[in-house]
Amino acid sequence: MIPLALLIMLLFGRGLTATVADSSLSGILTSWLDDKTEQSIAEIDSAIKEEQAIQTERLKEVLAEEIKEVEKEWETFIEAEKQKQLAALREYTDKHIAERIGVTEMDPEKQAAVEKELERIFQEAVNEMENIMLEMEEEVE
Repeated sequence: MIPLALLIMLLFGRGLTATVADSSLSGILTSWLDDKTEQSIAEIDSAIKEEQAIQTERLKEVLAEEIKEVEKEWETFIEAEKQKQLAALREYTDKHIAERIGVTEMDPEKQAAVEKELERIFQEAVNEMENIMLEMEEEVE
């Protein structure tokens, strides 16, 4: 019986050694694969972070240029709109002033007539003041 027991031990012993070796090899492979996976993930994460920083800076530069361009366009638009509104206000005011005066355009003949009438009124006032002065002088004498 001993030879049979010995044979069984040898068979199982070798199987046990093979199983332990397989188990050890499997553990080594699993450990290596886990390490490689972690390294790969870290490398990919690092590459993504670096590229993200580069692209973020690029985006900031492009946006800064776009903002400057839009700002120039906005200022041009605001200035043009301001001038347009001021011109409209001036035109509106001029129109109402002309309506209040009753003159939309002063033609030269009408202007001459107005000047002549103003001169006549002025001369009348001067003559009247001279008459008053003469009357006062006569009363004093």
